[in-house]
Amino acid sequence: MAAATGVRDGTSSLTAALQDAGYVAARAKRVVHAVPADRVLAGHLDVPEGTPLLRIRSITWSKAQVAFDYYETWLRTDVVPLEVDAKTS
Repeated sequence: MAAATGVRDGTSSLTAALQDAGYVAARAKRVVHAVPADRVLAGHLDVPEGTPLLRIRSITWSKAQVAFDYYETWLRTDVVPLEVDAKTS
């Protein structure tokens, strides 16, 4: 992972770097909530307090059911649209 400079400079995906390091996702869970920006978030995201945001919590597990990727993020959908592409196997 230390060599995953493409992730740090924005030219490669974290998913590809994790796969290259042997972390292959078997399942993942995403929880999405609409939340108003509090004072701190509003300041970080340069929006007025109370602006609607999406809070996304994510966890990914390996085939051995070991959790290896967790994140929580707040999304401004006026800047980045949320796109969901789901399929069944």
